[in-house]
Amino acid sequence: MRDDEITCAACGGSNLSHRMEMDEFEYGAGESAVSLSAKVVVLTCNDCDFEFTGPSAEVARHEAVCRHLDIMTPAEIRDLRGRYGLSRQSFASITRLGAASIARWEAGSLLQNRAYDSLLYLLCFEDNLRRLRSRHTATAPGASVSASLEAAGFTVSSPKYSPAGEIRDAPVQRNSDERLEALLSAFAEEWHIQDERGREALETRFRAYFPELIE
Repeated sequence: MRDDEITCAACGGSNLSHRMEMDEFEYGAGESAVSLSAKVVVLTCNDCDFEFTGPSAEVARHEAVCRHLDIMTPAEIRDLRGRYGLSRQSFASITRLGAASIARWEAGSLLQNRAYDSLLYLLCFEDNLRRLRSRHTATAPGASVSASLEAAGFTVSSPKYSPAGEIRDAPVQRNSDERLEALLSAFAEEWHIQDERGREALETRFRAYFPELIE
C-alpha cells in the first residue's frame, strides 16, 4: 500500500497533506542500541489534525537499518533479481536460498544475515551467477563434472566397469593445457559440495580421467 492509498487512522478521512522530516529512531536493545535517522513522509489529516506516518516511512527506516548494518536493501535485492530477469523461484533454485526468505528480504520484513548478504553482493557480478548456474546443474554425484568436461571440449563417455567394479577404459581426452585446467577445476569445485559417498564416486571418476596422476 502506498501513502496516497491510506486514510486517517483517527477519523478515517482521506483529506491528507504531507511533509518530509528527519525521523530519529532507536535500533537494537540494551548496550548495543544505536540511534538512527531516516527521512520520512509525515501525513497530517486536515479534518482532525492527526499526524502519522505511512508505509513509505517504514521503508525509509528499514533502509536506514540496512545502511547501518552494511547490507543490501530490499530494493537492491529486487533490482539484483530483476537485472537477470529471474523469477523468485528461479533465483532461489540457482542460489539454493529459500524462496520464502528471498520474498521477506525483498519486502523488508526480514533482514538477511551477513553471510547471505555477502552471497547476494557477489551475485551482483554476472560471472558469479553464471558459475552458480553451472555448478548447480548436477543431478547426481559426478554429473556436473561430466558437464564441465563437455564444456571444456573433452569427449566424454561413461567409464566401463568389470564385474569386480574396476574401470576398464576411460573417456578420451584432447590435449590442451587450458582444457585440462578447466577439468581439474571442475573436479575441485565438485569435491567441496559432495558428501562422503559423492566424493568416493568422484574419486573413482578422477582415477579414470587421470590414471597417470595416481600413484
